[in-house]
Amino acid sequence: PGSISVVDSSGAARSWNEALADLATARIVAVGESHDDAAHHNIQAEVLTALAARLPRLAVAFEMVGREDQGVLDAFMSGKTTEADFAVWWKANWGYDYALYKPVFDAARAAGAPAYGLNAPREVIKAVGKKGIAGLTPAERARIPVLIAESSDARYRAYVLESLSGHGAPASAIPRMIEAMAVWNETMGENVAKIAAEGRVVL
Repeated sequence: PGSISVVDSSGAARSWNEALADLATARIVAVGESHDDAAHHNIQAEVLTALAARLPRLAVAFEMVGREDQGVLDAFMSGKTTEADFAVWWKANWGYDYALYKPVFDAARAAGAPAYGLNAPREVIKAVGKKGIAGLTPAERARIPVLIAESSDARYRAYVLESLSGHGAPASAIPRMIEAMAVWNETMGENVAKIAAEGRVVL
């Protein structure tokens, strides 16, 4: 906590305890991160630990894990899967080393916080990127939320367009890739809402 500088939306400095008091009033707390920055994951773990000490029924959720992989997550959190085996699965599934995220998992286990996967199946996301939502098979469509709405936020859309263009996506593919991002976001949003209906969640 001593290493974390906190400011509110107006830019005013807040103490760690003041910030925690605010966060403790929210049902959903999102702690932003860069996937390959260990310091960001350490902050996530600190926030999770501090909130768990204040709040009952606190859960942690991961965009890195698909909701259909909940069994993998449950097996690891319960100790049925070793950390070494889970680390191999994590790297193959997410692409980043488990060691970066270990502090978050350690904090969740220490707090007794259940862990949930949020994301859509990767193969469905890839299918949307190739043929759009309209091109999905009935079985594929059944694996994602009924309502998929693209964000109307101009800043977000500009960010996504810049990101896709920067990765060399051809102009003809961008509409389908934006749809894929919308599926990703809507699936995570739907799952977070379900978890938050039962208590508080940090992601």
